[in-house]
Amino acid sequence: MRMCLSLAMLMLFAMAAFGQGPTPKGKPPEFGLASAVEKDGKITIEVFELRETMRMKMPKGGDVFIEKKNWLILKTGTLGKEIRAYRTDGKPASPREVLAALAKPHAVAYFRGYSTTNPAQVDPWYLGMLKEGSIALAFEIPGPPLP
Repeated sequence: MRMCLSLAMLMLFAMAAFGQGPTPKGKPPEFGLASAVEKDGKITIEVFELRETMRMKMPKGGDVFIEKKNWLILKTGTLGKEIRAYRTDGKPASPREVLAALAKPHAVAYFRGYSTTNPAQVDPWYLGMLKEGSIALAFEIPGPPLP
């Protein structure tokens, strides 16, 4: 009886373990707005994140924060140096693909890391959710993670 119960429990755990899909590596992407331009043979990318509050300077000094969605610049960098770009299949995107996808400001998924010695990981599992022809970006912002 104990043997049957043990086998049944083992089968239950095995089915639960194999019934799940693969666990993605790294942090999930965040979503923002990005654009790219070419200057002097280098591609510069600007990434913006959506914020819920906006700071306004008062004429007599001081700041006031109001609740309003706005795009705030998150990162500006050079393709291949400070910012990496990936296609939906997980392979690095060519400069031509990046320029074509981000010639006008466009929605992007980005993977943000906080340490240049341990760069943000881009798992193809997340990239599989993106529309074909999309570009995903990865970059590091030194310092502790933002709350």
